Amino acid sequence: MSLTSKHRFGFKVAPLHVRKGPRRYPLQYLKQRSSFWIAALSLIAFVAGNMVGQNGWYAFWKSVLGGYDDSLIVYTGTVAPIERVPDYERWSLYGGSPEAHTFRQVPAHLLVPLPVYKLANIHDSVYSVGHMGSYDEGGDGTGSHPGVDIRTPVGTPVVAIANGIVTDVRDDPGGFGQLIVIRHPHAPDPLNPKTMTVLHSAYAHLSVQLVTEGQVVQKGEEIGLTGQTGFATGPHLHFQIDRDEAPWHPYWPFTADEARTAGLTLSAAVNHGLNKQMLEKFMVHSMRYVQANYPPLGEGRTVLQTESSSSVSSVQSVRQRTLTTYSRVVALREERRQIRLARQRSTELRLASAAEASSSSSPPLILSEIIIAMADQNIPVSEPQEVFDVDIQHDGQFTRGWETVRITLLGSDGNIVQHPRIDRDLLSRTAYGTAEFRPERLSPLDFQNGTALIHVLPRGRRTVVIRIEPFPTLSNPMRYVQQ
Repeated sequence: MSLTSKHRFGFKVAPLHVRKGPRRYPLQYLKQRSSFWIAALSLIAFVAGNMVGQNGWYAFWKSVLGGYDDSLIVYTGTVAPIERVPDYERWSLYGGSPEAHTFRQVPAHLLVPLPVYKLANIHDSVYSVGHMGSYDEGGDGTGSHPGVDIRTPVGTPVVAIANGIVTDVRDDPGGFGQLIVIRHPHAPDPLNPKTMTVLHSAYAHLSVQLVTEGQVVQKGEEIGLTGQTGFATGPHLHFQIDRDEAPWHPYWPFTADEARTAGLTLSAAVNHGLNKQMLEKFMVHSMRYVQANYPPLGEGRTVLQTESSSSVSSVQSVRQRTLTTYSRVVALREERRQIRLARQRSTELRLASAAEASSSSSPPLILSEIIIAMADQNIPVSEPQEVFDVDIQHDGQFTRGWETVRITLLGSDGNIVQHPRIDRDLLSRTAYGTAEFRPERLSPLDFQNGTALIHVLPRGRRTVVIRIEPFPTLSNPMRYVQQ
């Protein structure tokens, strides 16, 4: 019997059950698994989306390396932490006071630029406690109070004194209250303005915080509103600048245990000058530093000595954009200031005319009597009116659909402005949460008798807080309610 090969008859032998062995070609295997690539691309898109923007990379460096990448933040000068304060002497004639009224209740023509800091005095209407001052006397060097206390009504806008990155946003109920700390790299050292150092500015006793940790802020950008939180006997802004070498920020020269060991309360320790020498080591005179407004250390200088030419180009590009934006802001502020001065002169002329029309034998008229006389003589009031704030009203909850929100324009006296004077569109934004707005922009034509309606569609179940820019007022929280 002879054996014949199966190939002779054209048959092919194949097993019914194939035993799976190890894959020898992983790339071939991955090519055949489209679900793997979809998941990989989704992960890459998610990471890239979260890294885009001004905060993504900074949050990444903070979480991974324990610090912030601030190599591209450049110094372009300084501004005061508060732009305008009331003329307290004139405001008092209207019955106004920072203890009883808010910033938005101050008439516009009574707001003046923050006065130049000379020497704090307990009787000073603006600067109540100075650098290394005491609560009893207030003057510089009379105690161990870090920073400067600036007397302001609640709700006064607070701005960043220089370009920087926000490193701390929290509530310290035992002392500073609601506070914000900003790190300023590459800033001129006041001991030698031709050299760079790192400084930290702190803003305490706030009522509203408008920034988050890791956020990059520009010089003059609004970061919060003044208040009376924490250890504060009256509404004011506590403003200080620490050196980077300080053991913590905002720095305080003594601890509660040290004060108790010395047999002193917090106020008594400040008045006694406890650990005053530590302030000289770790702090900078805050108001004198911002008023010095040291010039940048040369346009051609690199931020880091080891940066490549592409990094230097990026720094110069950021610097140029910052300077351009700042120039526009300054021009706009000057234009608005001229408009306010023109309105103030017009008002004073009308008041003078009303005063002359009164009997010369009668005693001098106070302001309220002049206004009454103007009303009796049918002296027209200029229209339209300037808008100082907005009121945002809603029912406080949302489900899955669109919600209606009522926006009302308010004047300096808190009354509804029927005929508003608005030189720009109002923008609907969220201060907390995410939502879609219709319409997103509001013009004067959208308001009827000072009121407009917008529709809001919250995204997800996160609570939403609404803000109408450029006004600082925030709405009450709008919380999700399950149907």
